[in-house]
Amino acid sequence: MIEYEWDDAKSDKTLEDRGFGFDIMEGFDWRFALCTDIQHVENEERELWLGPISSTLYAVVTTERGRKTRIISLRRAERLEQRKWMKTYGNG
Repeated sequence: MIEYEWDDAKSDKTLEDRGFGFDIMEGFDWRFALCTDIQHVENEERELWLGPISSTLYAVVTTERGRKTRIISLRRAERLEQRKWMKTYGNG
């Protein structure tokens, strides 16, 4: 099982702005996740993943911190990202 961590203030802001907090990542289905970008920011590697939570496709930016996966940001996937994901997984 993946252990997550995040900044509570960022999660609360995401909840306020988007209607969900980072805690929904517990339902992220890594079996159908697609890494679409890797960047180095402030001396850490950050990965952009597309994957489903329930019936909705999300985009999440993560970094590894020891044994935990830190959530940097989370949002619903944009249309182009959805198309990219569908090319790989179809209907999941």
